Order: sequence, then structure tokens, then C-alpha cells
Amino acid sequence: LLDELLEHKVVESYDEIKDVGIDVSEVFLDTFADGMPILRDVPIIKSFLAVGKTAKSLQAWFEWKNQLIFLNQLGKGFVDETGLRKRNEAYKNKENWIYREVETLVVYLSKYTSAEKAKIQAELYRDLINGVITQNQFNECLDVLLHLFLSDIPHLLEIYQTEKEVGLTQADWLKFSEKIQTKFNTTTCRRLMAVGLLHQLHPMSFGFSLDDYFVTSDTGKYLCDVIQRCIIA
Repeated sequence: LLDELLEHKVVESYDEIKDVGIDVSEVFLDTFADGMPILRDVPIIKSFLAVGKTAKSLQAWFEWKNQLIFLNQLGKGFVDETGLRKRNEAYKNKENWIYREVETLVVYLSKYTSAEKAKIQAELYRDLINGVITQNQFNECLDVLLHLFLSDIPHLLEIYQTEKEVGLTQADWLKFSEKIQTKFNTTTCRRLMAVGLLHQLHPMSFGFSLDDYFVTSDTGKYLCDVIQRCIIA
């Protein structure tokens, strides 16, 4: 029900916004009560729900919808309780870093025009809480996600999957012409390069330049794994 409300509900008038916000808030709380109650204590949740109940514009509704999609995705997988308690204590003690973290989450969520990016951000935040990535890596991934074209993701995943299947890395560039059968979309690959998800290779043979090949960067590999978790969830 929550997924349906968040992803398919269309607000048709300003008067409807507040009613929908209250309805979704109540469903959201019920969902988390049945799932992971500890997530209800994360500092960002109460503020998100308060915004939803008082939203007075379509823009505010849209931003809040992304926030709840983010939280809904966060509740679908494992979240380390130690990491959550650390944030709850920081909030109670009014430590500056937790306010900066919440601010960062909200600002980026307000910029996305799709639910998919809100879900990916949730998976990135899960990894931050669980200690899989550092704060700097998290911030870098958010910048990448903000500028990533959703239409480029299938090609990125195709390249990554091919690399895994044939077992090639950037160090094996001499074997790319033999092993890689992927037809690279140069325009897409250059956009993915621009956000740091691909590296371009220029194989040489007897002094002649062969076709260009592209390989995922470390950040690209990690983000592909994160995106695949969203697809499965």
C-alpha cells in the first residue's frame, strides 16, 4: 500500500495535498511499526512526516514524496542498529554533524525528478550507516547520482555485467578486443565518464589505434552494485 501511495498517487489539487500527506504519514508509520521500529527514531523521520502533514504546494508535496520513498527503501533492508543509535545520540546531544547529514539528505532529495534516484540514495545512506562507505565517499556518490542520466544506467549495468562475466579489468586492456563484444554507445559512455563511472581505454596494435573501449571505475562498480540492490528490493 505504501509503495502504491508513494509511486502512483497523483495530487490533483492544492486542497488535496494536506489530506494525502496525512494519509501517507499514517500508512508510513504503520509500515515501520510492523517492520523496523528502530527506524522510527532516526532524526530525519519525524521532520519528514511533519513536512508532509503541512505541505501547502505541489513542489513541497513532490519533495516530501521523494523523502518518503527514500525512507521506505531504507526500511527494506538491513540497517545496523549501532549506526542508528549513534545518530540518535548525536541528535539528542545536538552535535553539528548530524544536522549537516540531515541537511545533505534533504537537499539532494529535493533535486531529484524521479523516485529511482531517491531509492538509490537510500541504499547509499544504508551503506554509510552500516560503515560500508565513508562520509566522503557518500558525498561523492550523491554528486554523481545528481548528475547521472537515468537513461544511461542500463548501458552502465551492461558494461559492468560484461566485465564480470569475462573477468576483465582495466589492467587487461590488451585483451579487450578479443573478449569484449559489447557495442559501446560513445555518447552514453562519455556522459558516464564525465561523472566518474567509466574509464576510456585506447588499445594500440602495431602503431594503429583500435576501437575505444570503456571500463567501469571503482565508483562505477560500487554504484552498479547499489543500483542492482534497488532493482531486487
